[in-house]
Parts: sequence; structure tokens; C-alpha cells
Amino acid sequence: MSKELAREILQYVKLRDRPSRLELRIWGGTPMNRIMNITAPVEQGQLVYRLGHYQERRTHWGQSYANEVQCELKFSPEHLQGVIALIDGANYGVDDGRIQVVSVEQSIVLAQFRLPVGDDQRDTRLDIIKGALTTLMGE
Repeated sequence: MSKELAREILQYVKLRDRPSRLELRIWGGTPMNRIMNITAPVEQGQLVYRLGHYQERRTHWGQSYANEVQCELKFSPEHLQGVIALIDGANYGVDDGRIQVVSVEQSIVLAQFRLPVGDDQRDTRLDIIKGALTTLMGE
């Protein structure tokens, strides 16, 4: 009886699998290139962070662009600090880093944050990154 009740409780609190409704797009550089994108789908009843890192490419005219995901990573929410560190590290030395919160379904930019530059602005930058990641929890 207690095993059945425990199973029932676990089934009740288990999250339903769903794609992420929002995506963070991390931009930086001159010209502005997408550095990474982050989503937070629920997979197998667990919330996960999925990161796609873009590799900068150069055309034969010298222009750069980033349109191919070169590396995909998956993190559990317990490792949020790792996600924050990767975003901060990807923007290291970038003069004009930005984070956009985008509706996946409608491709609408809902919010945009400019990341401050410099070691003296690190705490502010990390707070902005953490706040942006929190928006991915929206359903």
C-alpha cells in the first residue's frame, strides 16, 4: 500500500514533458553575432537547460557570421552556476554583449538585456544573466 501511494505521489509531482516556450539568445561582437542559445524544456519529467554554442565563421569578403551550432550541452537545474559561468565566459572581452528572451512559437523578442563590460561590473552582469535564465521557467 505505501509503495503504491509513493508511486502515485511521484507521478502527481512529476513534470509533464514539454518543449521550451522561451529561448535565450546570447549575442556579442562587432558585427553582432549569435554566440549561443539556451532553452529549458522538460524531458523525462525533469527540467533541463540546453545550450547550443555557435562557432564564428568568416566569409571570403571578411564578414563574420555564426549560424551553425557547433556544440550542444545539457545541464540540470542544480548546475545553474555552470550555465551562468558559460554565458559569462562566452561574453568575456565582448564590448556589446546582449541577451534576448525570445518566444519560440512566435519568434518575438520579449526582452533584451545589455551585459555590462569589465571585471568591476561582473556582479551586475551575473545578476542579469541569472535573471534572464529565470525567465525560461515561464509556461
